[in-house]
Amino acid sequence: LDQFGLAERATDWRGNNNIAESIIGQLALEAEPEPAWIVCGAGTGGTSATIGRYLRYRRLYTQLCVAEPAGSGFVHGWLTRDPRARASQPTLIEGIGRPRVEPGFLFDVVDRVVEVPDAASIAAAWLLEELLGHRYGGSSGTNLVACLQLAAAMRARGERGSIVSLLCDRGERYAQTLFDPSWLVAHGVELAPWNTALRASPSSAASRRNCAPNSRRTARASRPSSSGRDEDGAGGSGAVARSCPRPGSSCMRSQRLSRRASSQPAPSAIATDCTGFSRT
Repeated sequence: LDQFGLAERATDWRGNNNIAESIIGQLALEAEPEPAWIVCGAGTGGTSATIGRYLRYRRLYTQLCVAEPAGSGFVHGWLTRDPRARASQPTLIEGIGRPRVEPGFLFDVVDRVVEVPDAASIAAAWLLEELLGHRYGGSSGTNLVACLQLAAAMRARGERGSIVSLLCDRGERYAQTLFDPSWLVAHGVELAPWNTALRASPSSAASRRNCAPNSRRTARASRPSSSGRDEDGAGGSGAVARSCPRPGSSCMRSQRLSRRASSQPAPSAIATDCTGFSRT
């Protein structure tokens, strides 16, 4: 099997217990059974293709967000609809951030792409261990950052709903890389600004106490504060990622950040309220 060339056709996207059908089925008894967003990365492109096709086949209002390392081939390809697009920078995050647009990437079933700097992804992977009691790889951190940004935007608009993501590979295999401080220093990755941003919400300490370790969770967007201001700082300077709606609609771009966080000012616009994490 050509894993990359045939990824988008290797799964029955109409059902037959594919990953999208499984996600929707698990949420059936939740307070928000039809999620506002599903967030995943893009390796071969098969997962995003299956989820996106299924959502449209079922006529669900759920939108699909692909979370990717900044400057990946898929980011540039999706924005320009150019299947020949190439990455503009390398990444330390394994499994995603392909240097080119793989044949399995289907642009038209993806509603939004969020670019995440490597340092933010790694800091979020460390936070996942704190929240869930298990280590997960860098791509899970990438997904978490995208979820938090989407949740912040929903809360700023006064919307409620669930956001579903995937926790990818376990993090034990990264003990000598992503979870090794000396390795991070050697690769110019500074986590401190991102750790601060991930915990910046006034309610984050109480929220983390409510996040008991569980392996599978959904994130539910919180209500706006009584003042109407986004307590997570969404829309502030130095946003964690660049989030672009599908081409053809208005594209809101925040400051693009390089992979070396040490050369950038401390980011301040990451949503941190995890009160809504719930078991599925």
